[in-house]
Amino acid sequence: MVSNFRQCVSSRFELRTMHKRWGSCTKEGKIILNPLLVSAPKDCIDYVIIHELCHIRIHNHSPSFYKLLETIIPDWQTRKNYLNTRIELRSVGSNKR
Repeated sequence: MVSNFRQCVSSRFELRTMHKRWGSCTKEGKIILNPLLVSAPKDCIDYVIIHELCHIRIHNHSPSFYKLLETIIPDWQTRKNYLNTRIELRSVGSNKR
């Protein structure tokens, strides 16, 4: 299934520190990843990347989007919960805890 994404993925990627997101996908298909994601386990990184790749096909969080995501990563909710509860999302150099 992942190989199917090779057809629709542009070579447009960007790293951007974001205060509230691990990743994003623009309407044009540009994938933006938070560099702080490197502090997460590989399974969580895979989840974020696949989540954003799914947005290339479905540009919203509709039931169809989650059905597509679940066909690729059946345990996506576990990975998302781990990422959002155990890995702190903060900007580099921030003094906030």
